This record gives sequence, C-alpha cells and structure tokens, in this order.
Amino acid sequence: MYTDEPDDAEDEDFIKPLLDATGVWFSGGAQGRLNYRYVGEFPARTKFQIALSELLERGGVVGGTSAGMAAMPEIMTLWQEDNEDGRPASAVAVHGLGLMRGAIVEQHFDTVGGRLERFTGLLRDAARLNRLSGRPNAGQTMVGLAVEESTGLIVEGDVLTTLGIGNSHVFLREPNLRALEWYELPSGESAQLQRSPNQGTALMRLEMPKELRNPSEDGR
Repeated sequence: MYTDEPDDAEDEDFIKPLLDATGVWFSGGAQGRLNYRYVGEFPARTKFQIALSELLERGGVVGGTSAGMAAMPEIMTLWQEDNEDGRPASAVAVHGLGLMRGAIVEQHFDTVGGRLERFTGLLRDAARLNRLSGRPNAGQTMVGLAVEESTGLIVEGDVLTTLGIGNSHVFLREPNLRALEWYELPSGESAQLQRSPNQGTALMRLEMPKELRNPSEDGR
C-alpha cells in the first residue's frame, strides 16, 4: 500500500485492502513520512486511520518496526533536537496513527544515543502532552513504553508481553507527578497495567510466564 500522496489516505479505493485485512505491518524508515502520508489534521482522522482502528476492533493486529512502531500512538516522536549547551536531547512530537491514546513509545532504546533523555523528557512534559492530545490531564496519566533492538512488545488491551532477545521497558508516573517508575520487562514475561481509581495513574502487575505457571493457577 505504498503511496507518497497524502490524499490517498482519504481515498476509498486506496484503503479498500484494509477493510478485509487481518493484519497490517509498517516498516521502518522515517516516521515523519508516515505522519505526512496517513495522519489527518488532529483531532480529525483520515479514512486510513479509521480503517486501522476498525481492523483492531474486529480482532486484527497492527504492528511495525522502528518508524513503524513510533507511529502507533496518538502522540509520536518525530525526531530529536540535540542541545549544544550540554542539555539532554529533547523530542519533537507530532500526531501519530492514534492506535494508542494512553501511551507514548520509543524504539531502538538500547542502541541510539539520547533516546532515554528525549523519551522521559517528553513523558514528563504533561503540559505538552495535554496540548497535543487536546485532553486535560492526559499527560499526567500517560504511560511510556520502550523496546530494545531485536525485541517486540505485544500490547493486548492492558496486557503487555515481551518477545525476542532483549527487554521492554515500562515507565509509569507516580501520583505526585514528580517521579517516574521504571520497570524492565524481559523476554517471555507479561505484565498487566491497571489504573489507580483515585489518581488515574497506572499501576503495573507482573504475570508469571505461562510455561512456569502451576496448571491450577490458570483462570485466576
């Protein structure tokens, strides 16, 4: 479904393959091209974006590598600005495909310099996340998901599972918004995110891999 024409994201013939698809994969490259080609003028969504959301709703899968992963959320990192005065790199953020509203993501987390600084800097910038999402307090409850090289993170509702040779990383804001909790999720392990009923912030509950469970524990 290659195109370099943004108008194609509104063309019914172009998006027709998505209507029956069970899976969509976005390859790597420059995530700005995905924003330019497929993403509408926020808060409006293109027919392409709507078709992707409907694919998920009927049980399909949407994924991507590198730039393809970066474009999954509602808010994505376009690139980073390096500061010559020694301050940490900062993220230039725009709107993504909108398949996740409550999280921002980061790829190549263990190999490319500046990713930790720009990622956590954006996650802590509640005012900017509120402005980009158009929702008050959205930034205060946003979750950060980062993935290492040769590693995949599967998101199924509120359940996260790591596959591959590396780790995933989950960053949660503490209720006072003055600190981030950093969790490492190794390959083969799962965790469930839960919302605190009072503060709206996320909590994390680790789950034992299925192959290590006692059979009597299934269904609990």
